[in-house]
Amino acid sequence: MLIYIKKSIKMKLNNCLMLIYPQAQIKEIHQKRFDFVIKRDSTVYLIETNFYSGGGSKLNETARSYKMITEETKTIPNVEFVWFTDGQGWFQAKKNLRETFEVLTYLYNINDLKNGILKELL
Repeated sequence: MLIYIKKSIKMKLNNCLMLIYPQAQIKEIHQKRFDFVIKRDSTVYLIETNFYSGGGSKLNETARSYKMITEETKTIPNVEFVWFTDGQGWFQAKKNLRETFEVLTYLYNINDLKNGILKELL
């Protein structure tokens, strides 16, 4: 069974996760509203998407934040964080992207989407 929740739904994620995993200690992600939340069988996929055409501090902060979210979700059974990102901006922030890539299990770009990664993932 596949359940899809769009960002436009104003339900707080921490309420959803606490219903599924009442024992979980949710810190960083409880304040986050994800672009997509997909529940497939027993796994909840928290999905963020973005594209950066230019560099700047926003990329560094995003990479740092998503690295923290990744570490947090690894403590919650059956919850996976997925990040789709792309753009020329990452050429200026390669180090931060590399650091996040090393801890994030599911980090993809537009080419991965074109090649059907969602079908493999879900």
